[in-house]
Amino acid sequence: MSVTLTIVDSDNRDLGTEVRLEPCYCTQLAPCFTDALDRGVEACRDALAAAAEPECGICAGSGVDSVELPGGQWMVNLANATAPAVLGLLGVSAEYGRLDLAAARRAIVVGARKLEALEAVAGSSRPDAGIRTMTSRGRAGARVVEAELTLDGLRTRFLRVVDLVSRGAEAGGVALVWS
Repeated sequence: MSVTLTIVDSDNRDLGTEVRLEPCYCTQLAPCFTDALDRGVEACRDALAAAAEPECGICAGSGVDSVELPGGQWMVNLANATAPAVLGLLGVSAEYGRLDLAAARRAIVVGARKLEALEAVAGSSRPDAGIRTMTSRGRAGARVVEAELTLDGLRTRFLRVVDLVSRGAEAGGVALVWS
């Protein structure tokens, strides 16, 4: 399982998303296409509209496509055992969802208490956590690093989500979404 947590704005768009205008692919055989790439779409908007396919499903005949480029600094990716573990600390489903930032902050407080309780029960992670020696017929073999989620790893990823929510709130984000 893999989950991406993102901060969104009031338009439900990823925070930091840049909307860039580009010439639509339906105009790529027209001379205005390369002109628009070189000089910008606004300088060639009329020529792009004249060259566009009226039934184009992307630009609807305008010759201009708006491309959203998400702001990567407003995302945290979690994979494998990490995703359900971190989302479990927050008390939410591991598939997809949305929390307004106030609810996300409350979930973080609860998650921090859960993490503290786990640490109190388990103690700190062993320095060799995830490393074991393979055996074959009773003989020691190669040392293998297993990709297990340690308590330290869980804490680190949880703190990345805490940082994402804090920075997102300061930057005007309204919700934490994941899918």
